[in-house]
Amino acid sequence: MSFQSEFRSVFKQTCKVYEASQFGVHLGANEGDAIAHADLLCVGDIYRLNPEAELRTLIHTSAARKSGKHTEIRQVIASGSKVGRAGTKISPISRLTFMSGRGITFDGLVLSVGKKIYFHPLTPIQPRADYTLITAEADSGYAEFANIGHLSFARGTMITTGDGEYCRVEDLKENDMVLTRDHGVRPVRSVLTQTVEAYGAVAPIIISKGAYGNAEELMVSPEHRLFVLRESKKGVLTEVPTLAKDLVDGERVFAREGGSVDYLQIELDTPELVFAEGIPAECLVANAMSSATPNRDRKAKVPALDRPKQADQGMRAGN
Repeated sequence: MSFQSEFRSVFKQTCKVYEASQFGVHLGANEGDAIAHADLLCVGDIYRLNPEAELRTLIHTSAARKSGKHTEIRQVIASGSKVGRAGTKISPISRLTFMSGRGITFDGLVLSVGKKIYFHPLTPIQPRADYTLITAEADSGYAEFANIGHLSFARGTMITTGDGEYCRVEDLKENDMVLTRDHGVRPVRSVLTQTVEAYGAVAPIIISKGAYGNAEELMVSPEHRLFVLRESKKGVLTEVPTLAKDLVDGERVFAREGGSVDYLQIELDTPELVFAEGIPAECLVANAMSSATPNRDRKAKVPALDRPKQADQGMRAGN
């Protein structure tokens, strides 16, 4: 019995992926090889993204398949996806951590979709940049993958537009201009909507008016990353990227369960912060959730990363 025959859509989520052949070893033991299952990788290898690599939109959803009294819930390709066929099971087969040449780490998931392999970086990566593999887990990471795409504003959230005015997120349309924190005015590419039962891991987080300088009450998905001013141990106010669920204090910020909620995702061309009720908040492009992932035991670690700089030449794999 296939997942497709018993397909039961809960809600759709979106992420961006590269074909595995587009991200491979530029220098190291597996030079020329594409990203793959953790058991086939070598910690310490340096990876590069093919300059011609193209991000593809993968839309996924939850589906159920019953076998007697047992019900199996999996993530499958949803209709409208540019990757795979609707109903095809998605298997996260590896969870990897890389370090950039600037010493910044990021995580990524290797996904098996039917007979093809894709790489989903949890933060944007750039072509011709070096990324050293520092940990690799042969781990499904299913719970983490199931949360990808939860970067959403609740219906009614006011977004600052390019002319300094405000617009409800549900009223934004393709090519409307929004104000970003770092790169001025940028066009909206799409606004995606999903309706979920507001319970458990997807119950919305409510940030009361004025709690973090927000003009009005702000309601977002738990995994939405906001940039808010928080006081350090030394009493200094610093802007800190924080998941909405980590702001919950039971007084000014709380989770609201019950009924359903409409979540809307704003998609821009590049990773940006828009202003939601005055608070800088991330938009959907390539999910940036590396900071949301707790420390976990790793399969292997690099003892030292003191390596000479390499010439900036094209990656062998896929060139």
